[in-house]
Amino acid sequence: MNAYLITTANVKKLTYIQGNVDDAILSITIKRVQDNIIQPIIGTSLYKRLLAGITANDLNADEETLLNDYIAPCIASACDYKIIYPLANKTRNKTVGSNNDEIMSTATLEAQTQLRNEYRKDFEPYRLALIGFLKDNEQDYPEYYNWVCSFENRPPDKGRTKTNIRFL
Repeated sequence: MNAYLITTANVKKLTYIQGNVDDAILSITIKRVQDNIIQPIIGTSLYKRLLAGITANDLNADEETLLNDYIAPCIASACDYKIIYPLANKTRNKTVGSNNDEIMSTATLEAQTQLRNEYRKDFEPYRLALIGFLKDNEQDYPEYYNWVCSFENRPPDKGRTKTNIRFL
């Protein structure tokens, strides 16, 4: 489904991303953030319901609240850190190289990584607020709690702690 949970204009309003950033690049970033960050947080069942609701224009008031107050800020914040590398680099038919313009030179990889890490820190409170809101309002979002278990569907995050466990 090619629906978007937020517009490029709204991402630009809610982030450090400048208004002159190409909407085509930002649209790809939004799509990847939706699929790879938001879907794992809210689960495939609720994610697909929201996309279908946007396409059919039949979101209920609870879904609109979820989108506007929790998901949109979460996507916008994630776009801040996800778009850094695509804006700094161009992929061409023969090579990948730095993207420069007349006014500004590309930040070093170290500076890009540092900025990305700072933006990533900004994202985490939005992620936790989204999860907390869904947990506090479980009766309003049945797809979050009654998600369909299958190989294709991702379960919702529900605030699980991510740990690296190694067995020797």
